[in-house]
Amino acid sequence: MVLSEVVSGLSNLFRWRDDPRSTAVIRPVRGEEIFDALALLLGSRSHPAPPAAVREFIDFAHHHGIDLSTMQTAWSESRLWAVCLPVPNPGQTVLMMTSPSGGSCVLADLIVRCVDQACQRIFSSEQPIVQILLELSDLQTAQGLRDRSFSDLATLMYLQKAVPRSFQEPSLPLGCDLLCYSPETHAGFARGILDSYEQSLDCPVLHGKRHIDDIIRGHKASGDFDPQLWFCLRDRNHEAGVLLLAPLHQHSMMEIVYIGLAPQARGKGYGDYLLKLALHHTANRRLKHLALAVDSMNTPAIRLYYRHGFQQVHQRLAMIRFPPG
Repeated sequence: MVLSEVVSGLSNLFRWRDDPRSTAVIRPVRGEEIFDALALLLGSRSHPAPPAAVREFIDFAHHHGIDLSTMQTAWSESRLWAVCLPVPNPGQTVLMMTSPSGGSCVLADLIVRCVDQACQRIFSSEQPIVQILLELSDLQTAQGLRDRSFSDLATLMYLQKAVPRSFQEPSLPLGCDLLCYSPETHAGFARGILDSYEQSLDCPVLHGKRHIDDIIRGHKASGDFDPQLWFCLRDRNHEAGVLLLAPLHQHSMMEIVYIGLAPQARGKGYGDYLLKLALHHTANRRLKHLALAVDSMNTPAIRLYYRHGFQQVHQRLAMIRFPPG
């Protein structure tokens, strides 16, 4: 026996005994399969999510109007291998949740096929932007999605800071005033958000792809919307920047949903002011942490956050697929 035959025989020990890809069927989940599909979606093949976690997610889905029957599943020889669940969000976006690949190219391929089938069904009746978040190590799934019309949006850094029990409200910068969100100030917030996109390094691929009203609807759906926690900083009657906060009480956390400055307002210390304002309101609500996500290419913003004591807790690859045409 030649050496190549020995190596080939040994390598077979590390392959799937029966590769499910050639016989896999991608189809919508059936009613009686939803519980097991969610256990895989929220866990893994080797460690399915416990029943209590699945029941909690079912309650969450019903409360938020998530249709679990839209899950796409990959089956081979009566075994469930992969799952994806499209979660529609206000503002013409869909977040695609997927079961983990665990680094397996076999599972990655089946996950990609599920996602592609879900996208085809979505685009047949709607025109949203589909987004997906992957672990940075999930290289096979990422490449498979690129081959199915997805593109990289950003490597997102998730930052967090412990907040003291009290934090003094910062002094308003000279010549500025601060407005909270209301129907009367909606137009000013819209201008402030759009102005902050100019020359921004935060997910620039998305700029100009959605209507501002869809963007605002999406921000309102993040956490518990409270108009008293949405702020527009104006410098001599011109929108200089916006700060949108949302409390996540179940995690004792405040999230910075969005923070941005108009180009002419950068370099004036307004970013420091808005971050201090966020810390003040986090402490005032008796929440323990302030959290945000930022594009890893946005180095000026990252320097600002690190200067205020934020620390990285996770990273993910955000990918995006636009509707055809």
